[in-house]
Amino acid sequence: MSELEKIQSEVNQIYYDHLAKYEGGLNLSFPHVPLISEAYLKNRIIIIGQETSTWYRKGDDDLMNVYLKNYQSSPDFDPTVYYREFVDGLSGANRGFWKFSKKLYDESVISGPIQENGYLNHCWINLFSVEAIPKKGSKGKEKIDGQPTQNKKLRKEVLKLQDSLLYDLMVILKPKILIALTGHKLNGVLFADSLGLSFEGGKNHMIWKNVDPNGILVHRNISEVEIIEENHPLRETKIIQAYHPNYFMGRINTIKKLLRGLEENKIDMSTSNYYQKVLLDWIRNQLQSN
Repeated sequence: MSELEKIQSEVNQIYYDHLAKYEGGLNLSFPHVPLISEAYLKNRIIIIGQETSTWYRKGDDDLMNVYLKNYQSSPDFDPTVYYREFVDGLSGANRGFWKFSKKLYDESVISGPIQENGYLNHCWINLFSVEAIPKKGSKGKEKIDGQPTQNKKLRKEVLKLQDSLLYDLMVILKPKILIALTGHKLNGVLFADSLGLSFEGGKNHMIWKNVDPNGILVHRNISEVEIIEENHPLRETKIIQAYHPNYFMGRINTIKKLLRGLEENKIDMSTSNYYQKVLLDWIRNQLQSN
């Protein structure tokens, strides 16, 4: 078994080990299980998103009736099948998350194409591996209720189900660079609930560093995160935590404080373009130092 096959097998198994305790009842989707590439083994770059919001159930409780049922009974079952299908159709992906991911390659921040032979050249993981959106075209309350980012009751159940899934993945994948496009409102979910880093009891296991040389963007907007907890799997990983691209590629332009900062520094750029420059420069610098 090759190194890639070994890692993929471990990734597949760790998802199953966590999700197998699901007893049904939440009408959850097929899980987002990453497909690891040879390119990832070289660059060790992980990009973390929030949730899929588009992997609608094809039936009732796909996590139980499709994923768990087939994982247990079929030796040829591929738990990365949805991931593969999505990557195959990546050229049509036009949401902010994918616009920014493609920009990393279009501007040669990460070398090579974004995908080759059906594999992403980095590893894409979502903070929430499952959702409960009932069908394609769901809108309004129906859609919101199915999103762990919006429905706090569902979020609690999904996090309970996942438990230490993200932490265990980091142990297996050993990333050099982690780009968390999850937004600051989910910092507790990312760092405390998923990565086992405490914010409480006077024990801060992280150092938050400003990355904007002009000081316009502060750590609440974008931060380098250094984990100082010994023996944590991300202790040596370069981490940046940023807004979700849907926000920083558009809506951020309305923040007056940031607009004033650009004006005072005589920077003739939109807030969105400036934010992207700061983020891309940080990633580029980390890759060059590696």
